Amino acid sequence: MSGTSGRTPLGAIEASLPNGFHDALLHAFRIEVEAGELHLVLSPDRSTGSGDHWDPHYRKALLSLSGVKQMQIQAIEFDARDDLRVFLDTGDMSDRAVMEAFNCELKEGQFACWIFLGEMNANVRVIASEVTFKWL
Repeated sequence: MSGTSGRTPLGAIEASLPNGFHDALLHAFRIEVEAGELHLVLSPDRSTGSGDHWDPHYRKALLSLSGVKQMQIQAIEFDARDDLRVFLDTGDMSDRAVMEAFNCELKEGQFACWIFLGEMNANVRVIASEVTFKWL
C-alpha cells in the first residue's frame, strides 16, 4: 500500500471528510510535468445526511499530489456538453495492484492511488510521495 505501513497520505485526507472524495465534482485536472505534480480542483460532498435526508453540500478545494514518479491515464471519453458534470472517486492501491500496473515496488515514502473520473470513464493511477489538500 505504501513504503510505510498503514493508511496512505491520500487515504488519511479522504478519511477526514464526511464522504471522502466519493462523488466529488471535478472542476480542473492539471499535470505539471517538469514539477512532477498533479493538481485537481474539486468539490467534495460535505453533507452528512442519507437517504431521503441527503442534501449534497459541495465546497471547492485543491488536491495536489507532488513527487509524482509514475502516472497512467486511461483513454478519456469526453463529450463537452453544457451540462457535463464529472464526478470522481479515489482509493489506495495495494502492493499487488502497484506491481501489476507499474511493474515496480513502492520505495520508502511513496504511496500509490487511483482516481476514477466517472463520466469520462477513465482511471488515473499515480505513484507520488506527497499530497496536500486545502479548501478554496
